[in-house]
Amino acid sequence: MSTKAATQATQATTKAAKPRYKTPNFFDICFKLQNFGVGRLFRRSHWPEDSYLRLVKFVPTTNSIAGHNRGKATVLKIWKGEVAKKPIIMNGPLKRIWKLVDHEEQEAFIKKFSRSSDS
Repeated sequence: MSTKAATQATQATTKAAKPRYKTPNFFDICFKLQNFGVGRLFRRSHWPEDSYLRLVKFVPTTNSIAGHNRGKATVLKIWKGEVAKKPIIMNGPLKRIWKLVDHEEQEAFIKKFSRSSDS
């Protein structure tokens, strides 16, 4: 009898648990944007304030798993205000820590954190 009671208690707690909200990964964000977000700025939540990625090219994969957005993203990395010499294939796009810089704030964001070439 105690086994039956334990099983019922386990089922009750399983049903009562609320589904956990999943934050979108990089691909989920790109698939919602026009032209897959090419030209837009992305940041990771724990990066320094003046570090971000500019999406240069995005190629969605056609054989992705049903319901999962996938692709290859080529980005230009700006780290602490310094622009990388050439675009790279993005690392860590499936991590759920990506944020999109608002379209209205994008130009102000670039001006604020770009370093002058005079120094």
